[in-house]
Amino acid sequence: MRALPLLILVFGSAFPAPARADHGGPAAGMAPDAAYRKTTVLVDSARVESDAVPIEAPRDWEPNLWGYYVRECLIGPVEHAFDIPDKILLLARALGARTKREAVDVNAFDEVPNSTWFTNRNHLRAVPVSSMALGTDSTLLPSKPWKITHAKHGGQSVGFQIKDHDGRKWLVKLDPPGYPQLSSGADMVARTLFHAAGYSVPHNEPIRFR
Repeated sequence: MRALPLLILVFGSAFPAPARADHGGPAAGMAPDAAYRKTTVLVDSARVESDAVPIEAPRDWEPNLWGYYVRECLIGPVEHAFDIPDKILLLARALGARTKREAVDVNAFDEVPNSTWFTNRNHLRAVPVSSMALGTDSTLLPSKPWKITHAKHGGQSVGFQIKDHDGRKWLVKLDPPGYPQLSSGADMVARTLFHAAGYSVPHNEPIRFR
């Protein structure tokens, strides 16, 4: 029983206190989306990963599909078979050594920090469905007219690359003939769910041709 107050303190500190209106919490009559944006904040122990270091813009290139198959199906497995450090770790584990370590890029609550590829959107409250429907960035759309630059290379879907009126490049991927919204619909569902979970996803927009 002496440990009970300590346990209550430990478990109580693991849960955030209810938000209040004067601390950015939802005020009376506030819309759900506005309340979500005002209260979705990280706890004090979380930090932001500074991985947005500027780099030189990579050159445009087209990946070699057959080279990818050779590297992943032949060269990669052979290199793994002769990986000496990996074999040393296997031997150490067989002798009882603990070679697995916890991730160092988390806070006290095992939460990953915000970075260029992940944001804690679904951290304290579930993302509202109305916010999920907006997608990643509904304000950036390809401005017309579009100019087809070349056909899409690699992958299973047929498509082509375009350049919009502002000079931005977009990749257009077509659904299989006779199956509209088959791959594009699945892409939109997966993009929406992964973005709500916190991951950075491609900015894909559904389009329809007459």
